Amino acid sequence: MAPGNKIFNDESSADIILKSSDAVSFHVHSDVLSCHSNIFADAGHYSANTADADRKVESVECTESSQTLHHLLRFMYRDERKPDVQKLEMSDLLALAEAVEKYDVWSVKQLLGICLRERLATHPLEIFQFAITHDYNTMALDAAVMSIGYPRKLKVPPVEILSQAALSRWVRCL
Repeated sequence: MAPGNKIFNDESSADIILKSSDAVSFHVHSDVLSCHSNIFADAGHYSANTADADRKVESVECTESSQTLHHLLRFMYRDERKPDVQKLEMSDLLALAEAVEKYDVWSVKQLLGICLRERLATHPLEIFQFAITHDYNTMALDAAVMSIGYPRKLKVPPVEILSQAALSRWVRCL
């Protein structure tokens, strides 16, 4: 079950079950998800066109953790208090940002972009990796500039933080 939310566990009206990577099920509503995400809107359109009158609840295996899905769904549901993204640990913020990009939740992208920019000084390489992965070129360049001299402060080398493609682009930026 979803951690502490009745709205994400309404089995009587939910038409989608999102299953997290850590085996937590979220019983959610396709009409709510499709209002916030082109990915869910497209999936709903496809399902509506191909489903018969006895349409069953659709189950979707997600790669995100229950915590990440919970944060994401709180942004999508009207009556939910939105998570304070400024208080999230960097790894949780990046996981949420990745989910927002994956599911194309456009209403949250700008907010997370602002939060990531606020952390450029302390996490430039992680933000660089995220930015180049999702074609945020200005953010990537800003992160590369902020990272000058930063690797000396790291406990692990940049090669262990950045993918091979990101490392190559990072070196070219410098």
